[in-house]
Amino acid sequence: MSKKQTALLAFLTDLGLSIWSYFKLTNYDEYLKAVKPYLSSPDFQIQIYQVLLQTFTFTILIFLTLHIAIYWTYTKEKKWAIKYVRIYSFLAAVSAVLMVFSGLWAGVIPLILYIVIFIQSKKTLQPKE
Repeated sequence: MSKKQTALLAFLTDLGLSIWSYFKLTNYDEYLKAVKPYLSSPDFQIQIYQVLLQTFTFTILIFLTLHIAIYWTYTKEKKWAIKYVRIYSFLAAVSAVLMVFSGLWAGVIPLILYIVIFIQSKKTLQPKE
């Protein structure tokens, strides 16, 4: 697998998880179940929900923008980017394991993909013969 393919796979995995997270977070009924015991005012519940969505959307956009830049530098064989992708893919795989153990089976595919990315980034770090 080439560096470009690895970077594309990493970005698409990040994008997929971001979209999945966004749709999980935009489930207003689930949100109400979680906050009703703590917030009795319907107006305040809506305001908090709107702030939550705006903050999450902004954060995800920053995350994806930074990762586009990092994956691009990864394809240019910048050592720091290669190390970042390696560490990030390892931590993302651990997070996916935690998702699976907590009953979120949507974490299985990202787990497999992040393991592949981790292995490929190790190959990129190894000296060429």
